[in-house]
Amino acid sequence: SVFLTETVSIELGVAFTRIILSTMWLSGMINLLSFTIQSMGVSRQATLTSLARNGYVGILVVLIMSIFGNVYAVAAAQPIADIISFVIAVIMLKSSMKKCFPNAGPTPKTE
Repeated sequence: SVFLTETVSIELGVAFTRIILSTMWLSGMINLLSFTIQSMGVSRQATLTSLARNGYVGILVVLIMSIFGNVYAVAAAQPIADIISFVIAVIMLKSSMKKCFPNAGPTPKTE
């Protein structure tokens, strides 16, 4: 047979796919935030946001999960990196908006 017939391999594949796809929607959000920051012309924040998911955050999470966890923990490294990267992207967007629009915010009431 061309396809896998070993039950354990199929079960692991299904479990890993579910784990990895659990936060796949965040990937699009991270990209959207990264592109927004890039279009604002704030290069440092844009670079840090772009490198986070599969760069410094992704690598660190995989290393930590492989040391302290099992196979499922390593599979969960990508969703964990996605969540951390999303938080970083939101923080970078807020920082970028403060840089680009320093006078933005609620207008004080005048009486």
